[in-house]
Amino acid sequence: MRIAVKKILLPTFALMVMVISPHFISCEIDHGLGVSTSRIRGHLVLPDMSLRPDYFEAVRVVALTKTLDAQDITLNDAVFSNFSVDLEHPNPSYDLPAPLSKYEFIGAVWKHRQKGWDYTKIFGFYGFDPDSFKFTSQPVYLTKEQPIVDGIDIVCDWIFVSD
Repeated sequence: MRIAVKKILLPTFALMVMVISPHFISCEIDHGLGVSTSRIRGHLVLPDMSLRPDYFEAVRVVALTKTLDAQDITLNDAVFSNFSVDLEHPNPSYDLPAPLSKYEFIGAVWKHRQKGWDYTKIFGFYGFDPDSFKFTSQPVYLTKEQPIVDGIDIVCDWIFVSD
């Protein structure tokens, strides 16, 4: 009889501990990255789309915490959009989730139809003036006080696209 009681009580006690303990014990482990609430938003200012080369497939947005001429840019310094910008609209918008930081460069990169993504193929950037063909560095700051920055328009030009 004593052995039969142990066979019933032990599993019952274990089950009760498993059910009750999560309510009394909190977990302090970081389970990964959550959804970023800070972001950079804007539009792509596109050139005449009738001049779009056949090999030009898609565009994504990239933000760098370092300037383009920095010698030691790594993936830790870059944030990439997860999806291509919809180029079917005349004034396509983008929404780039990005951690709080200072971003030295915001640009659009393009993909060749028959090749993989090459994030050095710049199609346009924030601070570019196509009339004077000059670039003015305009850092973007995401802070606790301002986690969302709107109006970061990226001016694009076909002159940057070559096969």
